Amino acid sequence: MVQTPPRAEQTRARLLEAARAALLEGDGDFELADLARRAGTSVGLPYHRFGSKSGLIAQVVGEFYDGVWRAVNLADFTALDWGTRERERLRRLVDFLYAEPLSRLVISTLGRDPQVAALEGARWAEMIDAAARNLGKAQRRGQIAADLDPALTAA
Repeated sequence: MVQTPPRAEQTRARLLEAARAALLEGDGDFELADLARRAGTSVGLPYHRFGSKSGLIAQVVGEFYDGVWRAVNLADFTALDWGTRERERLRRLVDFLYAEPLSRLVISTLGRDPQVAALEGARWAEMIDAAARNLGKAQRRGQIAADLDPALTAA
């Protein structure tokens, strides 16, 4: 496996942080020339690293969904009762969405971009699959009604 040099990773991180800030300031839009200037790179580097402006935005949105996943992952939560655990998961999700400045843009604006929409579709499918497995376990334990379709309920 080819490792990314530290300098390249730092540049990538700068581009992503600049894109995040530019999206917030521009209410979901920005010019790549302004972003490159903000990140201290050439105008062509975002294209080189991410393929397109859409690819860069999709990467920022992907990091948003990584944050959602971290927020609702309850590895540190020990409650065995399904309902208690899921209420905590929902509380953490709501807290994350209110605290994360990009939430408004991801939920309302950025999904109009086809590359972002494809990424969101894949991420939501992963979350729905995980939720369906979670519901299936709760059904096997008798903690929720057995007549619910886990996949449909999760979606």
